[in-house]
Amino acid sequence: MKNAIDQNNFGSPPFTALMEWLKPRHWFSAHHHCRFDAMIPHENNETTRFIALDKCELNREYFYFMNIGNEVERYENGSAKLQLKYDPEWLAILRATNYLCNYIEMETILPRQTLNASHQNIQDIERIFNNNLEIPENFQRTSFFHDSRSPIDYMEMQMPQSGQINPQTSVLCKKLNILDPYEMALNYNL
Repeated sequence: MKNAIDQNNFGSPPFTALMEWLKPRHWFSAHHHCRFDAMIPHENNETTRFIALDKCELNREYFYFMNIGNEVERYENGSAKLQLKYDPEWLAILRATNYLCNYIEMETILPRQTLNASHQNIQDIERIFNNNLEIPENFQRTSFFHDSRSPIDYMEMQMPQSGQINPQTSVLCKKLNILDPYEMALNYNL
């Protein structure tokens, strides 16, 4: 790893290109085999705070807590609504690559070209969603969560022995007319 860092060959070129294109305020990377922070400069004095987290092992830095700003505080206080939205380009790419999904043992040949969504593909997504890309507030809890205030040891609770289909993913996949990865995995007993 040190050699890769010294040779400026550490990380993922596709993700670097995506970061440079999107210019997000924050970029998190997990299971990076080391922990480090970096400020990535962009034009117009914009920056991305990059935070890489280590592997989830003892004595490693794989947790990080931060306050992500006033947007969430305004939402929690009820003075504004924080609304998540689907990215139409990403949804178009999901539809275009649906044929690559499989859970049977066979060779998958990945496309050689960079996957970009055409203007028409994006318009198709906007039509499917009636130009409303807001993510619906239809969250349903499908597994147990740890509550540190509870005297119950969550590791001793009866957990489902098999996976469970995620309702939100199912709704999205049906809307896009693509395969549901959770459903496929359960059907193939993965």
